[in-house]
Amino acid sequence: MAGPTGFLCVVLLAASLISLVAAQFPRDCVTEEGLSSKTCCPINTYTGEMCGGLGRGSCLNHTDQEILDHCNGCENMSVRDLDDRVYWPSKFYTKWCECEWPFTGLACDKCAWGYYGDECQEKKILTRKNIKNPENVDVLHNLQLYLNWLKFNYTIDYMTATCTTAEMFSEDGTVTPCFRNVTVYEFLVYAHWYSTIPYNSTVTNDFAHRGNGFAIWHRHFMLLWERFLQEISGDYDFALPYWKWTSDVKCSICNDEYFGRSHGEAGTLDTSEFSEWRMVCQELIPISEGFICDTDIKEDYLFRHPGRSVHDLPTDEELYETLKWPEFSRFPYDLTSERNFANALIGAAVPLTGSADIGNVYIMHAAGHSFFNGTMDYNAATTPNDPIFSVFHSYVDYILEMWLLYHGERGMQTYPRWGASGGQNWDDYIVGFFPPVTNSQYIKYSTELGYVFEPIPDYNPDKIVDMRTYDNE
Repeated sequence: MAGPTGFLCVVLLAASLISLVAAQFPRDCVTEEGLSSKTCCPINTYTGEMCGGLGRGSCLNHTDQEILDHCNGCENMSVRDLDDRVYWPSKFYTKWCECEWPFTGLACDKCAWGYYGDECQEKKILTRKNIKNPENVDVLHNLQLYLNWLKFNYTIDYMTATCTTAEMFSEDGTVTPCFRNVTVYEFLVYAHWYSTIPYNSTVTNDFAHRGNGFAIWHRHFMLLWERFLQEISGDYDFALPYWKWTSDVKCSICNDEYFGRSHGEAGTLDTSEFSEWRMVCQELIPISEGFICDTDIKEDYLFRHPGRSVHDLPTDEELYETLKWPEFSRFPYDLTSERNFANALIGAAVPLTGSADIGNVYIMHAAGHSFFNGTMDYNAATTPNDPIFSVFHSYVDYILEMWLLYHGERGMQTYPRWGASGGQNWDDYIVGFFPPVTNSQYIKYSTELGYVFEPIPDYNPDKIVDMRTYDNE
């Protein structure tokens, strides 16, 4: 059965003026010919033709897209030349499949969001449910099972590079491919790491968080996560549930019934479904210092200390104050922007006042992560190591959907067309995903992407009452 696009994560590291890469590449495009020609146009297994052929797609050249505007140091030529994310994805591929609707994927062999079947003719809307609703116990048990399958099964579509760019692409023009397999779950962790890790101590170009694109980057990321769960289980009616962490106060899913109880000083999850899970890509080291994430190296076990540093999770009152801001983002479209939804959601602005002068206070999304005092906040780049990330960020997407429905088309039009951080403008490619997708493809109602949330709330921030159902049960 066809599904939507996967993605390519290519990580470049620089030491002195030598570029280094640790990357995830499409398995079909890691040949010497594909890498030399910067071409990724695989044969479609359904039709036997490149990119699917007539009615599916064709192999086209794409204009290079430089991510330079307001890139917190990307005007520096060495950064532009050495950090491959700045030119995403053109340092690796400039020719890929252009798919006809409703097809997508590396070879136009998958379906656009909300479409299913070999010919992508079956359209359906999935329902993402509250994991705390006792009626959804089957959803919880399936999620636990499918997450474990993701963790220990290898992806068939992508591989991870095992050598540096210099070793792979020599000065005389020869290409020596060098790759390893990666599990589906560690693929997700690596993708988040790649887009988040800073270039160096002064160039903090986090392409997934430090700017207005945060909610959009993670919307696409969670759709991929959901589809990977469907593909590994064969359950194409499965929708990723959410955990309503506003007003939960002390985390009512931090127990063995849900995502694991912390044990002892270490905070490990010894008696949970995830007791054997170990982290990857754990070190928070700027890529310019030469750190290469090796997903074959399994590091510490998952751990949490809920409430140790940030004592309580955010409240519904903070949620409603976050939803009230009518502009998605405001100039200068970074973490200093005030009185806007994007920064109130990520935790860079006070929801009540919109002030970006927050000091050491943790708010909304940032407070949610910090509450766990463990894998979920140890390293911002690799928080997906903890499976609780899946339902935590599904709710972040619920908040985005609430804002979109409340503020409508007028609100959507306040998303910046230009001037934002690299990869976060309206038509920018979202860094780290291949085949490439743009932010504009995800600034829309969830029904256009094939899902809704249950219960459907009243989108008047003064009257949101349905969202309170099943809190802290």
